[in-house]
Amino acid sequence: GDLPDDLDQYPSEGISQGYIAIAHDGTEVRVRARGGEHTLTVKSGPARTRVEEEIEIDEPRFESLWRLTAGRRIEKRRYLLPAGDQLVGDR
Repeated sequence: GDLPDDLDQYPSEGISQGYIAIAHDGTEVRVRARGGEHTLTVKSGPARTRVEEEIEIDEPRFESLWRLTAGRRIEKRRYLLPAGDQLVGDR
């Protein structure tokens, strides 16, 4: 759906994400920093059931792996929006 006009009024956090490898079949290996946590994630290629493994890593390991992602990085912001009946969705 459409985003609210006052999006900046909702809680949010920044996410730094870099891809170490992306295979032709869609398999990817990425590192992510979000809210003081650092993770290494491996996702299988496109299929009916996609497998995802996420491993928490410490900041020095993240920084070491981050160097490998040059040219394959994104910065994004995730917002927590009310979704009715006390549910919250992120966008």
